[in-house]
Amino acid sequence: MTHRQYKLIAALLALAALTAAACSGGAAQSGNQSTPTLAYKALYEAVKKKDPEAINKVLSTGTQEMMKTYAGMQKKTYNEVIENGLTETTFAPKLPESRNEKITGNVAILEVKNEKTGAWDALPFAKEDGQWKLAIDTYFRGTMSPSGPTNPEHPGELPPGAQPGVPSATPPNGKPSLKQGPQPGTPLAPGSVPPAEQTPPPAPTQSGKPSAQPEKSKGIKPPTR
Repeated sequence: MTHRQYKLIAALLALAALTAAACSGGAAQSGNQSTPTLAYKALYEAVKKKDPEAINKVLSTGTQEMMKTYAGMQKKTYNEVIENGLTETTFAPKLPESRNEKITGNVAILEVKNEKTGAWDALPFAKEDGQWKLAIDTYFRGTMSPSGPTNPEHPGELPPGAQPGVPSATPPNGKPSLKQGPQPGTPLAPGSVPPAEQTPPPAPTQSGKPSAQPEKSKGIKPPTR
């Protein structure tokens, strides 16, 4: 084999190595949902790219179903209601700070800085098929609160005796709402899908009130600018 042939083979091997590295690097950086923190990053990037398919991949099954119901009631497309990722934190021009990632079984809470309000918003996540996804529906169903699972012994489940939140009839303000059953004391936080009367609405906060009489108009309303 001539010296020229050796050089050609070496050049081809180097090119192949660079191509493989670029492909693997891109896969690692795009859509990584192996932790709640990385899942939030994937959500933020998808929102900034205006990529509804990528946004949808970072939403839990329950959240997808809930927002499809909302979209139908508001006569909007599903992509329209999820375009901001269901959290005000995505309004930030740069990836916001996050802290206190707390994983309990297959559910988690991640605090993300809301640059609009200056507060740290507690975002709920759930692990589905090995991937972490934003699970706003868990706030409405009462299985999660901003401090973590409402049933620590069985994360992702309701406390004993509590009834899940279910879609209610449309209230007078025309916004769909989720309300809990008659069991008092069941945590129900408005989450990132906040009260309809506030524009732009706040991120997840714990109501601190008995669920027997939900606060007025805890409607599903994605954040808008």
